[in-house]
Amino acid sequence: ISPERETSRGEVATAVAVATSPARQPTIQGSDTALTIRVESLTLGASLQRDPNIRNVFVSLKVLGASFNTPDLRKVSPPIRVNETFTVPVGPSSKAQQELLRVMTAQYGDRKGSDIAFTVCWYDAASSSGDGEPVAFGSVSMRGMWDSRRDLASQVVKLIDDDTQEETKLVI
Repeated sequence: ISPERETSRGEVATAVAVATSPARQPTIQGSDTALTIRVESLTLGASLQRDPNIRNVFVSLKVLGASFNTPDLRKVSPPIRVNETFTVPVGPSSKAQQELLRVMTAQYGDRKGSDIAFTVCWYDAASSSGDGEPVAFGSVSMRGMWDSRRDLASQVVKLIDDDTQEETKLVI
């Protein structure tokens, strides 16, 4: 999870999205900052991987009120390479910046707002509806990562299948 900026040479430079001030309060710096989530790979649970009806999947994520979907992913031998990046602008005085600061600095109460929710859905490519059926759910707390000072790269998110309680793993 990092803000992204393009360098003068056209390369993408990344830095940590939140930093501590002397009072240990997260702050957002820069005039064109963005919260970036990169979905690297997906490893379906064993029963989902074996299910012959599941050929195509996608990952849906929700963060700070924004929703995103990966492109369609064909089920292959694990892990499925996703390599998709999603960006939520958190520019100065924006609603997203205010929400990010609120959930990251909350002392008490509900911290669920700092969760990035993930859902893996499968769909039948032959179907005309294009809607996916959710098969695994999970989330990661930006606040939890911040509080534990965990590295914000290559985090494994465990998603659970409600029917089988089997784990699907997502690397972000």
